[in-house]
Amino acid sequence: MHSRIDPRANRFLKVIFFFATLISVSAGIVIAEPWISNRFAQNCAACHAPGRVNRPAVGRRCSLSCQGCHVNPQGGGLRNTYGKWNSQRWLRSFKSEVVHEEGTPAPLGKQLYRKRVTRLGKGNKLPKKVLNRVPPHKTIKETHPRESLYDKYSWNEWHNEVESDQQFQAIVPKDDPWRLERTLSTYAGADVRYFYGSLQRSTADDPRAFDGFMAVDVGVRARPLKYHKLSAVLEARIQDEANGDTGYALQSLDSQSGHLRSAYLLWDDLPYNTFLQYGNTRPLFGNYNLNHESLGQQLSGFGGRPVFRTAAFGGSPNIPFFIFNLIQPSDAQGVSSDATLGNDDEGYMITLGGRWVTLGLSTSLSVWSTQREVNGQKKTWDMYSLTAGGSFKDPLFKKDLILNFDTTRIDRERTVGEGSDGGNVSTLEAKYRFWREFYFQATYATSNVLSELGTAAGSTGLVSMAPGQATEVGYGFKAFLISGLEFDVMFLNREELPDEAADEKFTSELTMFQLHAYY
Repeated sequence: MHSRIDPRANRFLKVIFFFATLISVSAGIVIAEPWISNRFAQNCAACHAPGRVNRPAVGRRCSLSCQGCHVNPQGGGLRNTYGKWNSQRWLRSFKSEVVHEEGTPAPLGKQLYRKRVTRLGKGNKLPKKVLNRVPPHKTIKETHPRESLYDKYSWNEWHNEVESDQQFQAIVPKDDPWRLERTLSTYAGADVRYFYGSLQRSTADDPRAFDGFMAVDVGVRARPLKYHKLSAVLEARIQDEANGDTGYALQSLDSQSGHLRSAYLLWDDLPYNTFLQYGNTRPLFGNYNLNHESLGQQLSGFGGRPVFRTAAFGGSPNIPFFIFNLIQPSDAQGVSSDATLGNDDEGYMITLGGRWVTLGLSTSLSVWSTQREVNGQKKTWDMYSLTAGGSFKDPLFKKDLILNFDTTRIDRERTVGEGSDGGNVSTLEAKYRFWREFYFQATYATSNVLSELGTAAGSTGLVSMAPGQATEVGYGFKAFLISGLEFDVMFLNREELPDEAADEKFTSELTMFQLHAYY
């Protein structure tokens, strides 16, 4: 849910967050779940009230990119009003009276404003007497109606274009995200993650235990001007200290041991849904995996909480999307826990891709090229990632099967000693929705180099990348119980075999239970 803030505090909060964003020096991030876009691509009511006519392409915002659910166009962190609409109305298995729940939107055919929608289009206009009347929004008791009723292919009005914003707004209800994005000058959100589990490595005597709140994240977006396109965003984290002595503590701007999740200025909703962004955040590269212990995240360097100061330009005019990041060195504290990728890097990152309603298909190509100075020498880190995904119906039970594939090439110069390392890692993720928002999940990853488990093989650097064969298999269960509450169980097994020691095998076993609350 979005939390409305007393108007008397708005001015104070705007000033504080505007200037704090400019001077903030540290960040971390909790990444998004890209498969959600595949899952809801064909349900137009997952982002807004049913029934839309289009504005001319230059003024459209409709998108299946990260910006469809998150304030940050590069994904992760604070959800925007579209993402909260989805969470409150669709991403749930049960409707609870205990927490704030919203009714399921009625299909367009049952909406009282349906006649307005059918009358709009090229050459057609609504009479002036109805233009200033905000249409009502009708809900239904059923929590899980047939989603085909909300598929834009079930009605043809979305092909039509209106001649003015006034005509467009005549079919936008009061509580629609389109209106909330333009009227809520300040709103907040939060995430709480509880973990329980263990990580056992063959190179370690004792398992690493998890038991407690991994993080509590809070975020605020403020619009310092009466201009909805300009925002200042801060996201802070309450996290257990590394030494375990001080417990949980809010990591402030000047903390050397803590971090903010992100801090940036955003100018978005520009023509053709483009944006400009500057600050500390995490660029969109490849298909992020929420588990930073996974093989792909460790080898790419995105395990842990690397953060970058970037100047970004991008856009998502309907199907295609693109992002260009100019990465600059900063004094931010967030760095990868598994590799040298982090806040000292400078270079660029480019992502090009597309997302389609049909089958929830998606694809992207990311190019990463950065360097950092180590002992007077420039060390390079180049990566290339190709992703593809979609949502399909299994032929037997007609349930949703969501697949996402990522293959990444990593080439880097060693920061210790001479020489370079390079390798490939490919990951396939599958989620099977067997009932409501209950999912079986599985993952398979393979690489021709070793991760940190292979450091005993003699390679330099925090992540080995020594020649060898690594295979990772995971399986588990995920459920979105009520609005804003996610339950996750995962078992992950990895085997690594160095080329130069064929009889020596490294293994790891991760058992994880997560309870994730968010609003």
